[in-house]
Amino acid sequence: DITAGQLVKPFEDDTAVFADICNSEDYVYAMTVDGSLYSSNDGRNFDLVSDADGLSEAQRIACVNGSVLATYSDGSLKVFSNGTGYDLDAVFDTHDLRIISDSDTLIAVTSDNEFYTTSNGYIFSALDMSSVIGEGTVITDADCSQGRFCFLTEGGKVIVVDKTADAETEIDEIDISSVEPKDLVLSSEGKIIVVTSDRK
Repeated sequence: DITAGQLVKPFEDDTAVFADICNSEDYVYAMTVDGSLYSSNDGRNFDLVSDADGLSEAQRIACVNGSVLATYSDGSLKVFSNGTGYDLDAVFDTHDLRIISDSDTLIAVTSDNEFYTTSNGYIFSALDMSSVIGEGTVITDADCSQGRFCFLTEGGKVIVVDKTADAETEIDEIDISSVEPKDLVLSSEGKIIVVTSDRK
């Protein structure tokens, strides 16, 4: 916890090596490389949710509507709910999977730029992005906020996926290649902010 500008309390186990951290509306979750999942409601005191299985290294985690989705180096997926981890048999390629979530919706992007969305971590639906992104497109950064998902491509385009009030999906493309964007972040109001190649 560094909320006050200085380290207040480090994690109790100094042998733990963490792979990733995510947050929901109520909890912060952290997963170690060997697959142990911890949760905290204050960011300082963490409780063990699930023990490590040690079968493969954990890579990324993301929260979606009370569940935690985890990706592993061997391409496996696991969703944690109510303290129990369940192996997922996805119908898409899960190796090097990028996952991003605003807590209500999670989008998973495969290495071949196939997009899938889920609201519970268990059931995924394909998202047709063929009009704005190709198999060879390289995604360099991504962020989301309150139903808006943005993906920055190596060619300087921002792919925007918006969830509308009536649960429809709107997809748009913004070309900002003239400013050579390198990093992207969304504000809480959904405004897109980029850092350019000259770091401005």
